[in-house]
Order: sequence, then structure tokens, then C-alpha cells
Amino acid sequence: MKTPRNDLSIDSFNVSLISKAPDLQIYYCLEEILFNPFDEHIKLAIDMIKEHFPDNRLHFAYKLITYVAEHRPHSWFFLSQIIQQIPPPPKPLNGCNFVYYLVKKGILPFKYSATRGRIDQSAEELLSGYPLTSLSHYIRTDDLDRVIGSPLDAGIFQMKLKLGDKEAPILGFAMYYNSDRVVKWLLTNECSFGQDVAEYAAMSGNLNYIHMCQQKGISLRNYINTIIEYHHNDILRDVIGSHKIAYDTQLALRIHNTLFLAWLGTSKNLLVERTEGGMTPMLRAAGDNNVEYVKFLETKGAKVSAKDKQGTNALIRAARHGAIDVVKYICQEKSNCDHSDIAGNTALAWAALKGHPDVMQVLIDKGADVNKKNNKGVSPMYNALQSRCYEAFEVLAKNGADLEEIMVGGVTPLIFAILNGMIQVIDKLLELGVKPDTKDSYGSTPLMHAAKEWQPKVAIKLLKYGANPEIQDPKGLTALQYTFCDEIKEMLRAHH
Repeated sequence: MKTPRNDLSIDSFNVSLISKAPDLQIYYCLEEILFNPFDEHIKLAIDMIKEHFPDNRLHFAYKLITYVAEHRPHSWFFLSQIIQQIPPPPKPLNGCNFVYYLVKKGILPFKYSATRGRIDQSAEELLSGYPLTSLSHYIRTDDLDRVIGSPLDAGIFQMKLKLGDKEAPILGFAMYYNSDRVVKWLLTNECSFGQDVAEYAAMSGNLNYIHMCQQKGISLRNYINTIIEYHHNDILRDVIGSHKIAYDTQLALRIHNTLFLAWLGTSKNLLVERTEGGMTPMLRAAGDNNVEYVKFLETKGAKVSAKDKQGTNALIRAARHGAIDVVKYICQEKSNCDHSDIAGNTALAWAALKGHPDVMQVLIDKGADVNKKNNKGVSPMYNALQSRCYEAFEVLAKNGADLEEIMVGGVTPLIFAILNGMIQVIDKLLELGVKPDTKDSYGSTPLMHAAKEWQPKVAIKLLKYGANPEIQDPKGLTALQYTFCDEIKEMLRAHH
């Protein structure tokens, strides 16, 4: 056998601790074997541990195994073969127990700090990154005996387990799965009980857990939305009391909790309550394109004409969110399609800005004004071009929109399209007969802008449709004098 690697053991463990080992030379020999993971060394290591490391000294062997496991990840299989055939380590929880547990459960490999044979991190830090599937399974199935028998039991009260995209405290995890025996055992052992646990009690829908939270002085009003989301309608009355629940009504609409809505329908004015921003359940249902709930809310007294603080009614909100079914229903039944919010924006203007051409067509068919501007002079056409949605532009172009208007910023639709490289829009405008020489508010023609922007293909199109290259702006300059592009210069000179 090679000379033992004494430097590793002395650097890694407290010298006085090592001196208490059964035999320092035997300790070094075992270290050498473990650092050379060959199949023929497995039986040798097992025999050496059983013979020279009795129960009261077994932890020395495990400390060495722990150190090797941390520094030689490739030796995992070799070490696990040894651990499977020697007695388990002593309690309470320490680095040795954790190594043993992971090997037994097949959770390999792992990394942690085990300096001098003890875990330096807290149990929470240590366990948060590992798939402790076995323990999670025992809790989910309420297998208390196995939970108690886990070598992790000494650190279990500070643990967090993966639950969806969250890290749930172990008590909350047990409550979520309605594991009554584990919950009672954790509480008997004074496991921490805070607001984070209350959230999982709400998820569980278990009224006993709800009452436990209330007895601890924890209010579940912050978790009413959670209760609604998980459809625990049977416990709502117990939790809500006289709480104003306008926002919760909207949540119920969003997640289709019809039972909760039916219950609210028996309560005076709850369905027309507003949030601080003025949002009503009707506006929420309209934005979600839920005609069924819009009709339901109408039967309870809610109005599609009701507005929030911005002057948005159900039609405007539906148009803004592309909720075409609600738009069709409201327009068909009773709404003024040209109602505007406090900024002067109509439903059509919002649909154009958000790029919803199908909604725009419905509104236009019902009589919406395609040229109605808002308080700042912004037209639906300008919004459609801003959205860069060709289909939205096309709907307006085919339905009587002013294609040569001077829009916000002093530009025409054609000049706006040139400045933004919107070739498809340019082609369509020219096809529909837009004059190629219509100036903007500064006296510049579309050809001048094409020349400035180095767009020879656009210049060709404009000249093809009759653009005059000799027109001058207020400064007396022509398109030729605005360009540095040789291709455009040659093209313009040829047309002089």
C-alpha cells in the first residue's frame, strides 16, 4: 500500500479529534483506501470499519467518508457500496447522517460544507437545493412514522420543500396536502407558525387549519383571493364576514368561480363595488371577453355604461383588449360606439392603437366614426400607424378614413409611412389614390422625405405615381438638394 496521504486528513480535521480515533495509522490507511476508489478496496474498507471502528467510534469513519464524498465526487458509487454495508451513523443530525441519508435514498451526488465533520449551514440552506422526494412523499401521504424516522428529523422544523414554483415551510406543505397527523406532530413540537403558513392553510380549504390560524391571531383576509382561486366556496362565509370584496369579485370572474359569483349575487351591491382605481367587475369581465359574465352582472344591476376614473366603459375596455365577443354583444344591444374616455379616445381609437382589426371592423359596421380625434388631435389612423399593424390601417383605409389628413406631428399618413419604412402602407396609400405631392405642415413633400431618408425604392414609387421633383419647400430647396444618395440624385436629375 502507498504511503498514506496524511496531509489531507490533518488539514481537513482537527488534529486533537483525529488523535482520538481507534488507531491513527488505521485511520490513515482507511483514508488511503477511500481516496483510491477501486472495486477491490470495497470489501477491505468494510472489513476495516467493522473491525476497528466500534459503535462509539463509528462517527470517525463517517467523518472521513463525508470528507472524501465532498472532495471526490467521482467516488460516490464506491462510497455508497461501503455505506450500504456498515451500521448507520449516530444521531443527532450532522454531516455523517446526511451523507448516509442521501446514499440510502439514492440522491447523488451532492455538495455541502462538512468541515470537521459537521454541517456549517442551516438545515434550510442545506436542503433547499436537493430533491428530497422521499420526505415530500411521506408528508403528502401523511406517513407520520416515516417522517419521524427520517435522519433529518432534528432539522425538519426549519425546512422548506418545493411546492410548485415556491419554497413552502414544512408546516404549510403539510397543510396544503391536508396531512393531519403530520400537521399535529409539527404543532406539538412547536414548529413555527406565521403568515407564510396561513397562505397554505388557505390553499388547503381545511376549515380546521383556518381556525388554527385565527387562534394564532393570523387574519386570513389577505388570503381571500387564494381561497377564491382554489374554489373553496364552502369556507368563504366563515372568512369574509363583512369584508368588502369588489376586487375578489373580479378575481372570481377571471378564474370562472361561478359558485362564488352566485353567492355574491345574494349580497346587496357587492357586484357593483369598485376598487380604488374605479375598476368594476363589469369592466373586468368585458376585458376578459366573457359575455356570459357580462350578462350575469347585468342581471344583478351592473351597467355596461359604468365608467372607471379614466372614463373607460365596458365597450372601450373590451375594444382595448381585443375582446371581440363582448364588443359584438354591447354594440348589438345598447351602446353608443363613439363614447370616449376622459382623454377623448373612443373604442375604435383604442382598438386601432392596440392592433385589433377585427374589433375595429365590428365598431365601424355599427357606426363608429373613423375620423374622430381625441382631445390632443390624435386620430384612429394615427393610432393604427403607431401600432404598426397593417391590417388595422387597412380597415380604416377601406372604410372612409381621411388618408391625407395632417396628423399629430404635422405629417400625413404617407409621410409617416415613409419616415418609418412602412413599404406596404406606402404601396396601399398610392394605390388608393393618395396625392404623392401632399406636403406636411412644414412644407416638405413625400419625395423630399424619401430623399432625406436614403430610400431610393420609395422615391421610384413616388415618381411612378407622378411626384414632382421640382417642387420647392419654404426654404426654396427641392428633393435633389436634400439627398446625399447618388442613386436618388441620378434618378431625380433624370426627371428634371
